[in-house]
Amino acid sequence: MTEEQTVVFKVFEDDKMLDNVIVPIAMGADHVFYFSHVDHSEKSMNICREFLKRNEAGCSFLFMDEDYDLEYWFRRYPSAIVDMTGARYILLRLFELANQYQNPIFYFDSEENTIKNYRARKSMSYPYPLLTIEDIVYLGGGTIQKHIHNAPNLNNKKHCELIRRAVEMNIEQYDRFVSYVNSVHSMVGKFDGETTEISDEAVKKIKNYELTRTMKELRLFTINGNAFSYRSREVKQLFEVAGSWLESYLYIKMKESELFDDVMMSVVIDFSSRRRTPYPVTCELDLLALRDNRLIFISCKSNKVDSSALYEVKLHSTLFGNQLSTSAVCTAEELDRRNPSIYTKARELGIAVIDRSLMKEDRAVDALLDAALGKFEYEEIRP
Repeated sequence: MTEEQTVVFKVFEDDKMLDNVIVPIAMGADHVFYFSHVDHSEKSMNICREFLKRNEAGCSFLFMDEDYDLEYWFRRYPSAIVDMTGARYILLRLFELANQYQNPIFYFDSEENTIKNYRARKSMSYPYPLLTIEDIVYLGGGTIQKHIHNAPNLNNKKHCELIRRAVEMNIEQYDRFVSYVNSVHSMVGKFDGETTEISDEAVKKIKNYELTRTMKELRLFTINGNAFSYRSREVKQLFEVAGSWLESYLYIKMKESELFDDVMMSVVIDFSSRRRTPYPVTCELDLLALRDNRLIFISCKSNKVDSSALYEVKLHSTLFGNQLSTSAVCTAEELDRRNPSIYTKARELGIAVIDRSLMKEDRAVDALLDAALGKFEYEEIRP
């Protein structure tokens, strides 16, 4: 290490990966020395080591058996920055020595989501480092493997408008819309190419559905004789996976709002090579959204929301997020009225509930942003 390089002293914590890296990255660290009085998971250290390497920084993990060991490093790197994020004995000792040797002291304030200079008593003046969704998931021990189905192309304005109108036209009885989509798809079946032949009975049933008539202006599909064709390949995919309508709708609204730094839809997270856990080695997420390093895990439920859905999205947030991460469930039913016990359970677990009333009032995206920032307000349960 040379005198010109930036060195950061930090206490390492297995379960707070964002805290481990956020200040060093912000300071443009060339090397981070992680101190500890206890042993740490090799996997956690490797994740941290590899992440810093991607940000052109190195690191060392040092086990401190005696306090005087710390003083050696302060004498060796007299201009080292001390990262005070966290709360352990060895951290207090770092603080004491930093004061003694007059080292610069910085810390990450997770409540205000800023990095502060202890001596200046103010936030740093240079840009705050914004991580990506992939970064947050990676620090949580997972990798984004693939997408289950494609997110809508925002440049295809007509298709996005079609999704918006279809969902909003049916928001009052969304379960009926989902049932309709599934029924049409079951009668038509999967097919390659642009058209397929269906039976006279199927033609009659599809044409007699009330939603076929009320949504005629959307032209989701056409029937000429016995020849059936979807409006487009993208619409065909929506009929093949009925749940993707609500996911796509919220994805479009969130992306177009520009309130989030990034939004991803229908992703598979793989953590088989990163952690040993009793849980499955992959999981599926309907939506992921990021704002100021706060990652929100979103589960979209076209039909019934139950306890398993709540526990699943909460588990994903815990496994792959960090202390800033939150979770939400989005449903087209009035959950506080239809199922107050589940609504109450969501509140107990800290899971935001985005339901029909918020969607009808066009407040779903704002509510998701509030949830990500820890400001979500729950409805009062009415008797």
